[in-house]
Amino acid sequence: MKYFKFLIINTLYIPSIIIIILINKIFKYKFYSINVSRLGHLVEDYYIYLNNKENQKCIVFKSHQNLGVCNKELISIIEKKINFFKLAKFIEKPIWILNTIRKKYNILNDINLVNKDYKKDGYQNYFFQDIKLEYSEKHQILFNDFLLEKNIEKKKYICVSFWDMGHLDIKKINFSHHNHRLSKCKFSNYLKTIKYLIRQGYKVIRIGKNSKTIIDIDDKENFIDISLDNKKNEILDIMLLNHCKCFISTSGGLDYLGFMFNKPMLINHPIIDNFFSEKKNVFYLIKKHCNKKTKKILSLEEIKDMDLGFIPKAHHLENKFIEINDNNEDEILNITKKLLNLIDDQNKYQIYYNQSKKNWNTYKHYIISKHPYLEKYFKDIKCFLFY
Repeated sequence: MKYFKFLIINTLYIPSIIIIILINKIFKYKFYSINVSRLGHLVEDYYIYLNNKENQKCIVFKSHQNLGVCNKELISIIEKKINFFKLAKFIEKPIWILNTIRKKYNILNDINLVNKDYKKDGYQNYFFQDIKLEYSEKHQILFNDFLLEKNIEKKKYICVSFWDMGHLDIKKINFSHHNHRLSKCKFSNYLKTIKYLIRQGYKVIRIGKNSKTIIDIDDKENFIDISLDNKKNEILDIMLLNHCKCFISTSGGLDYLGFMFNKPMLINHPIIDNFFSEKKNVFYLIKKHCNKKTKKILSLEEIKDMDLGFIPKAHHLENKFIEINDNNEDEILNITKKLLNLIDDQNKYQIYYNQSKKNWNTYKHYIISKHPYLEKYFKDIKCFLFY
């Protein structure tokens, strides 16, 4: 009855489904959707597409347009590289239906350029080059004027981003399943790091969209918060991240942009799920997992034994009486210093990697024992993991 109901509901799309299958089987074209509603999804989809060796014969379309476009300036740049199929609304739902059938019956596996069943799908088997964006003359002028006004030099500033849901509130959609990212989140724990960076001669620029949390730093000349400016041109976040020395993030869509630019990053991540493990310039600092009953901070081994990794929704953690707490200000500062040291001296890579090797071994053992189907995604780990 369930499958019959599915068929009846989607009868309208049968002609489109047949056409898509014929185009794929006869003309050997594949299909690929680029999610334009969230910055992380947009950048990731674009990056995977450009790095895929089979993208020459591919029909590319924008998906999730009903949720709004995350960054119109970035879309305008991408549109100069990709000839999007103009009638996306006629194939988005049929492709979704075909994916549902594919997952259920393991057929039609070659219709998509990439079958994105897991976050790391599409990252395998090709060279991870950084992507250069072709900015317009208008973008260049706007960016240079901003640097001049704020007395900023390229590579002499550090970008930071703090997840606070403000960019999601404007969409009027329930994102409560991401509450674990805010569990007792204390942005004040980053004040010590920001002040340290300023003392080292860097300007610190907070980027992001529609932030609602004010960071209390008196030195407004050297700490510049453009995330609160709802009227700024959207290209500023992109170009500032493109030309900064490094990026510090509490995790979010901008991380994917940093990854695409091959930017050194410190990501203070709330959960142990998927990582940019392919890069040698990314530090992960996992937030503390606390048992609400015992008030005890769990070790990585305990997180592994309780199977707390790969839990992207808040209620799963709540059901196991786990809350995610921020790292303290000294832990954040110490990892930041390691990142800066690595940027200035690549010979320190092996030293820091050895320091995180035990954590990676625990992580890999966790994957093998609890989620063996994910093992193929983490064969060549190069980034750093601290907890």
